[in-house]
Amino acid sequence: MTKKTMIAALAATVAMTALGSMTAFAEGRVLKFGHVNGETHPINQAALKMAEILEEKTEGRFTMDVYANSALGGERDLIEGVQMGAVDLCYTAATPLGNYVPELMVTDLPFLITDQDHANAVYYGEIGDELKGYVDNSGLKALTFVDIGFRNVGLVSKPVASAADLEGIKIRTMENELHLEAWRALGADPVPMSFGDAFTAFQQGAIDALEMTNTHLVANGVADVMKYYAETKHIYTPGLILISPFLWDSLSEEDQQIFMEAALEARDLNNELNTQMEEENKQVIADKGVEMAVVDQAELQEKVQSVYENHPEFNEMVEKIRNAK
Repeated sequence: MTKKTMIAALAATVAMTALGSMTAFAEGRVLKFGHVNGETHPINQAALKMAEILEEKTEGRFTMDVYANSALGGERDLIEGVQMGAVDLCYTAATPLGNYVPELMVTDLPFLITDQDHANAVYYGEIGDELKGYVDNSGLKALTFVDIGFRNVGLVSKPVASAADLEGIKIRTMENELHLEAWRALGADPVPMSFGDAFTAFQQGAIDALEMTNTHLVANGVADVMKYYAETKHIYTPGLILISPFLWDSLSEEDQQIFMEAALEARDLNNELNTQMEEENKQVIADKGVEMAVVDQAELQEKVQSVYENHPEFNEMVEKIRNAK
C-alpha cells in the first residue's frame, strides 16, 4: 500500500468515526504527529515534548506517537492528511503550505526578514496571527509558527564571495516560483528538483549548489560533500504545527487550551534547540575544511527587487512585515 493510499484509507476511517461521535474521534485514540525530519532534529524533540505534556495534562486521555523521517509521507502528504483527518498533527515548512494557503507565499520573498529578532516580531505577533488565520480558513488549523531559520548555500564547483559570483551557478531549489524568480534575478540557473535527486546530482557535480539552513546542510549530509559555503541568508523559512480541524473541532474548550499550551511549549523548545544547532552546525561545516564566506546582503537585495515588483499582491503584507518590531 502506498503512502497516499494509506492516507486515503485512514481518512475514510476517520470520517466514519467522526460521523458516529466527535467525542469518540478524539479521546481514546493514539494521535499521530508526522514530520519529514530526522529523530535528532529540533522539531522531533519538540513533538515528543508536546506528547508528554498532552498525556500529563489530560491524565492519559490523549496520547500521541511521533513519526519522523517522512514515515507518514512528505510534507504535501502530511498537509493533505491533516486536511482530511487521516493525520492528526504535523509540522511543515511554510513553503509547501503556500500551495494550499496562497497568502503564506509572502514568507518566501527574498531578504524580507532581516534577523531572528525581526522573525520573532513577525511570526509571534499580530502578523503571525493574521497569517495563521489564512491557514484556518483553508481547511486546516494552525497552532503556532516555529523557527526553521535562514537559508544559505553549499557549493562544490567554486566559491561564492559576492553577488557577482552567483552568475551562472546551477542551484537546486524547491518547486516554488518565488524562489525560482529570486535565483534568476541573482543571475543563477535554478533547477527545481526533489532533494534526493539533487543530492545525487550534487555529489556528481551535475549541479553546483544546494541551499538550506545550516542544520539541514549538516543533517542531510551536504556538508560532507560541499567544498564551499556562502552565508547569504537569502530567505528566512518559518514552520508551522498544524492540527486536523476534525480533531480540533471535537475538543472541548478546555482541551483546546491544553493542546494550544502544549504546542507553544513545543515551539519554545524547538526554537531554543534550533538556534543552538544553527550556530553549532555552522562551526561543524567549517571544521570539515569547507571554505567559508559571507556575501554582502546589500548587493544581493538590490538584485532581487524585481521579484517584489512582479508581485504587487503582497505589497500590503510586505509593508507590515518590514515595519514589524
